[in-house]
Amino acid sequence: MRSPPLQMEMVLEKYEVYNSIPIIMGSSLGGLLLLALITAILYKVGFFKRRYKEMIEEANGQTISENGTSDHQVAQ
Repeated sequence: MRSPPLQMEMVLEKYEVYNSIPIIMGSSLGGLLLLALITAILYKVGFFKRRYKEMIEEANGQTISENGTSDHQVAQ
């Protein structure tokens, strides 16, 4: 008694070679553009202006004139 012939089936899966460099470059450039946009908005709003010197002089009762010298205010 012979057994019936066996059939074998072979399945080949074709994998595509995926180039990830365009996604990495696009994401990097998009992130830098977003960072530049946020920085520009914060600069326009005045987030990066130094006010520490003005705050100290206001606390001491002084004002800063246009030429950078300080004038003492007379209390009335």
